[in-house]
Amino acid sequence: MSLPLQGRYNRIIADQGGPEKFLEKCRSTDFGGLVLLKVADLLSALKAGGVQLREQVEDTPTTPLVTYTGADSTTPDASFITTEIQGGRYLESSMLIPFLKRATTLPLRLSGLTNPVLQVGEAKLQLGAGAVPVRTTDLLTAALIDQRGGNVSYPLPVVLFSVPESNPLDPAAPRLAVSGQDGDVFAVVQNISRVNGGERDTLWVRARQSGTVEFTGELGARPRVVTSLEALDAATAQQQKAVLVYKLDPSNLQDLKLTPLSAAQVKVVNP
Repeated sequence: MSLPLQGRYNRIIADQGGPEKFLEKCRSTDFGGLVLLKVADLLSALKAGGVQLREQVEDTPTTPLVTYTGADSTTPDASFITTEIQGGRYLESSMLIPFLKRATTLPLRLSGLTNPVLQVGEAKLQLGAGAVPVRTTDLLTAALIDQRGGNVSYPLPVVLFSVPESNPLDPAAPRLAVSGQDGDVFAVVQNISRVNGGERDTLWVRARQSGTVEFTGELGARPRVVTSLEALDAATAQQQKAVLVYKLDPSNLQDLKLTPLSAAQVKVVNP
């Protein structure tokens, strides 16, 4: 192993609390961003909260969750694949918001950044647990990508790669100092992968912490700040690394709003 690479891994392991803590998180899948929710519990909680959903077929534990085009329609609108675990049916947590957006027109809100409370109308659902936490930013990532898929004018690239918040990053990687308050959520689109020969821009949805947000795992990255997708594409064509930073308003998950930040509101800083 080369010394620079070894140093990077050593910093990541130290940042995660040492080798034993790092291994514990790996075994708990805390780094994968993949958390499963039990469908029966989800539907029961929604029903108990007065949320009216179409009845879901329970033929097998792997029967997809189905939404419909209207309250009285029998025509499926979208299906969400489920996974069987010990005879139960589970839905990947990242698909929860896209499912609910198709299943109900009630307001959807999240409170908290880890193991958040999801409010559907008047119903409240506690998501996640201590051992395998649900990250609000990962839920918002999936919701943004889903919203872009149905809206060609939405200000995100059509082809994106996203980075779960649970992925361990080198603590020596640069961050973005942004205007706002800690806890504010930002969506960062960067073209570093495309400049390095990849095919997709990368989406990072992160909350501001200590005045900064994560945006890359690349040491020494010094991208310039742009304010539109057109400017991001132009920078890519010129082989210039760039970032497009949005303030994300998560107050209405049915219609997530993105506001671009100017270059004066963003600065690349080293830890």
